[in-house]
Parts: sequence; structure tokens; C-alpha cells
Amino acid sequence: MARYRVLLVSTLGVLAVAVQTEICADLRVMGAVPDVAVLSVVAVAISLGPGPAVFYGFGVGLGVDAYSTMPLGLGALSYAIVGYGAALGYAGFLRASRWIPIALGGLGTVASAATFALAGVLVGQDQLLPTHTLAVVVAAGALG
Repeated sequence: MARYRVLLVSTLGVLAVAVQTEICADLRVMGAVPDVAVLSVVAVAISLGPGPAVFYGFGVGLGVDAYSTMPLGLGALSYAIVGYGAALGYAGFLRASRWIPIALGGLGTVASAATFALAGVLVGQDQLLPTHTLAVVVAAGALG
């Protein structure tokens, strides 16, 4: 059974990267792109827990980074952090309601964009520093 789960999650990761880079890359709202890859990371975090979510987030982040002009690893770092945080956040609720996964998806999108911008500034990507970045983070959260 575990072999099929690995195959299923790997297929989901490849599909998330393909949809994110090929379809969602052209959809922009206030400068933000809908982040399907982060939503898939949150879904894996909710269903499988923190360990698989970190590996899945790192792999999907590397896949998205391969199509990006930013330094390789920024997306992988932010997606791995979001996967771990979403899994721990979901596990912290004793009685999970229907709104918790939706809220975690929105918070995960905001956290991913903010972590990406912060890590990018730390490694010398100064174009992520303007105040427009804050508007993009908020718009990404609304789309997520």
C-alpha cells in the first residue's frame, strides 16, 4: 500500500508543478499568480503529516524553481516550511471543522509568498524588497 501512496503523491507533485508553471503562470491578479503547488503541499500536509509534507514541499518547490528565474532553492525552502507548518497546524486542532483546511490553504499561500520574499532578500534578490511585494503577498493569500 505504501508503494501506491508514493506513486500517487509523486504523480500529484508532477501535476501540481505542470499546472503551476504552464497554466497558472499566465493568470495574474494584482501581480500575484494563483499558487496551485502550495495548495497541493497543504493537502499533502493535512493528509499525510509533517514528514512527507516536508519532502513533498521540497520536491515540488524544486520543480517550480526549475522554471523560475530566481535562485534555485527559494521555492523549495518556502514550500517545505509551509508543508511542515500546515501539518503541525492541522494536528494542533482537536476537533477540526470544515473551514480549517481552507484557512490553512490561504495561510499557507501567504506564508509561502512571505517566506519566498524574505529568503530572496536575504540571498541578495533586492527586487523582492519594494512595498509592492506586500500587495502581492496579500493578493496571493486571497487567491489561495
